[in-house]
Amino acid sequence: MSSGTGWDATHVTLRMTSRRRSQLARIAASLHVAATPSEAVDAALERSGSQARELSDRVDALEDMVAASAMASRDDADRIAMEIGLLAELVRGLNRALSDALQAD
Repeated sequence: MSSGTGWDATHVTLRMTSRRRSQLARIAASLHVAATPSEAVDAALERSGSQARELSDRVDALEDMVAASAMASRDDADRIAMEIGLLAELVRGLNRALSDALQAD
């Protein structure tokens, strides 16, 4: 009777390096006194999923902020361009009036 291979496996052997052991021990200590390595692995997977969702939500919020800022910048640029156009028209009008006044003298 086989327990499967790859993602079909129902059991996995995990080498416990000292780093991995200490990380899982810290996670197990945050669960309950008699937490097993399997419970620590489950908790780590849940936490990583939760953190990934939180980071994804933050990225979405930042993207929304950037889009809103870009929209405001475009609106500001459009407003400034319109004001520059109005000022240019005013300057042309003043130049015509000055030119007409100088020619009248």
